[in-house]
Amino acid sequence: MKSVFILSGLLFLVVVFACNRHTPPKVDMGQAEGLLQKWNPLRREWMLKKLDGADGVLVIKSRASINLTDPAHTSGTAGCNRAVFTASAGAEAEISFSSIATTKKFCAEFMKVEERYLAVLPQIRSYEIRGHFIKFKDASGKVVAEGVAADWD
Repeated sequence: MKSVFILSGLLFLVVVFACNRHTPPKVDMGQAEGLLQKWNPLRREWMLKKLDGADGVLVIKSRASINLTDPAHTSGTAGCNRAVFTASAGAEAEISFSSIATTKKFCAEFMKVEERYLAVLPQIRSYEIRGHFIKFKDASGKVVAEGVAADWD
């Protein structure tokens, strides 16, 4: 009976120590650093909630957006129409938009939003990201558009 307790105790210790010997997976630090460098908080779709000179409720209702998820294919929604453009991000928080083109659909409700979107987009020179929110600024530092990340719950 005494030997059964000793064997049970030894077996218990072996199982406990075997379970605690978890070896964390090896991580190639070069690969981990590469993944961190590829992630860029700017590369998201930004749903606009404010646009200089436009009613904020209409901006949200129009689903105006700036999609920067793929730098090779930047686009957005200008109110009524889809917009495509070239986005150039520089050092620090510099950004500019050029070569803006839209489809030509007419919808009376959101034409003012679209007019302001097309006027403001080429004026943007920088951005500021805080969490899931972005502010786009003109050359003087004035906030001309604000948005929230589309993937934010």
